[in-house]
Amino acid sequence: MNRELTAIAYLGSMKLGATSPQLFRGSDQQLYVVKLLGNRVGPKALANEFLAAELGEQLGLCFPASGVISIDKQLLAKNRRLRRAGVVAGPHFACKYISKTFYVDRTSLNRVVNKSEMAGVMLFDHLVHNVDRTVNRKNLIIRREATGYHMYAIDHSHLFKRGRWTTAQLAALEKDLSVNTRRTYGLLLKHFLQPDDFSPYAQAIRQWSDEYLTQTVAAIPEQWLTDQAERQALLNHLLCRRNQIDEIMASLTRLIPQAHHKTQPEPVLIEVQEPDETVTQSEEPFLAE
Repeated sequence: MNRELTAIAYLGSMKLGATSPQLFRGSDQQLYVVKLLGNRVGPKALANEFLAAELGEQLGLCFPASGVISIDKQLLAKNRRLRRAGVVAGPHFACKYISKTFYVDRTSLNRVVNKSEMAGVMLFDHLVHNVDRTVNRKNLIIRREATGYHMYAIDHSHLFKRGRWTTAQLAALEKDLSVNTRRTYGLLLKHFLQPDDFSPYAQAIRQWSDEYLTQTVAAIPEQWLTDQAERQALLNHLLCRRNQIDEIMASLTRLIPQAHHKTQPEPVLIEVQEPDETVTQSEEPFLAE
């Protein structure tokens, strides 16, 4: 993940989410949902996002493009709302804004053309204990594109079962093989995914070298993870989880009905209606003062 951006305009609040994300225009003229260093979950939320973005990009997961965005003093001086909110100059986390999306439900899932890619997302989420993907149904979104309805996974601030993890909590989670079958994940395992869908992603994770993971953790901006002991604990945890990837995959695939193992899965037998394409975020948000 090599994107380094500068915020050139503040467009307003997204008005949802525990981290109170804000909308900015980046130096590449694209719109970005930005999680600020001073968010109420804390700076580890940004470290988690950075880690997920880097590992997700390496795996080719259906995550929106993201990067580190700098908010400078000049932009803060121009915007009273940012100053009142206590936003500080420096690096923040930016995720590319996707317009005209709607949330996943049982009906719209039938239309999604990249369902098999969700095997990679599910494997990743279980690798890093991201249960927030289904606890918050807004973390899976769909957009109609030229090639069909595509699903995207967003928001990775609550890795390791919480945003504000500790070294003790990481250690306690090292051997955790529990499976999240809530909502969309349960439907995907029961009706759509096959064991072979998980295999390429597991193979890619097996190939993560110690050096690659060390460099990835080291690249997290200093302001987002200041404690070096916690940084080392995070690296140790990732190394341990990488070595357990076969067990993690098996814990998921054993829940897939045997009928799906060698055959193409049948769709859920429900009436398919045109999804309600209610835009969850306005395509061109208001310009903030």
